[in-house]
Amino acid sequence: RGGRGGKGRAWEWRSFGILLCMFGTLVLVFSVYEGVGTQISECALGWGVQENGLFLGTMGVVAVLAMLCLRHLEEALGDKELMVAAYCTLLLSLLCFVDFDPPLRMWQWVLGGVVLACSFPVSQAMTYVLFARTVPRSKQGVLMGYLTSAGSLARMIGPPLATTTYSASGFRTYPLFAGAGCVMSLTLGMVWLWWGSLERAGQGGEGAVETCQPLLRDEDKGEGSEGEEDEEEAYIESATPPPPHRPSKPRLSLLDSIDSVESLLAALPSSYAAAREGPLLLATPRRTHSLVSSQSGREALAS
Repeated sequence: RGGRGGKGRAWEWRSFGILLCMFGTLVLVFSVYEGVGTQISECALGWGVQENGLFLGTMGVVAVLAMLCLRHLEEALGDKELMVAAYCTLLLSLLCFVDFDPPLRMWQWVLGGVVLACSFPVSQAMTYVLFARTVPRSKQGVLMGYLTSAGSLARMIGPPLATTTYSASGFRTYPLFAGAGCVMSLTLGMVWLWWGSLERAGQGGEGAVETCQPLLRDEDKGEGSEGEEDEEEAYIESATPPPPHRPSKPRLSLLDSIDSVESLLAALPSSYAAAREGPLLLATPRRTHSLVSSQSGREALAS
């Protein structure tokens, strides 16, 4: 569908570009916090290892609770709206980290960390959801690699960029988190500019229609569906290879079985007499051979 007129294809790649930029910015902002978070708390608040560990553990618990509420939030707001709302909430957490009037207050740091723990996992999860609904299944493998590579690149350049900026600014958080907020604001502006593409992505998009066609129910089929079903069944029968030929086993009737039993019973007396005249069985270490040692035994077996 994307190849006809180029409209579907342009929309498809535009939506993927928006999601790629948003995901890269999310990971970059979080890696900035990871790189200098403990250093800022030690310098500005005087926290030690115990306080930092307790605060980071609290942030982890808050993130788990936010993910548990993700389904209810998605049903209430919608996937596209929830992702943008979480993105804006993450931007507000960056503003809490900015020390407009140094030094940084404890309530700013705690509030910003809790908001960051709530908004970042939700934004990341909804980015993956919209990505799966936007990109066709035939291209999801390659484009998922691009998305993961963008996140890895952001995690690679985030911590050294954060530590360098924090040290060069005289250990102030204003240039660092204000710059990260500007980058997120530019990404939000791009989302607002191409909101229609993202809205179609949230509704399933052309890629979803292209890859998974809905099945018709029995009551939705028209009058001419019976002929189409017959043609489809005939096509399936003609396309199905025949099963391999297996030779049939001979079947014995009841009379043949009775005759076999009667002949066996008739041969038993002569076999018993032959066994009294000489041994019929000779045991060896590996197998037992049946030997006929007398003329009467041969006649009994022949009969």
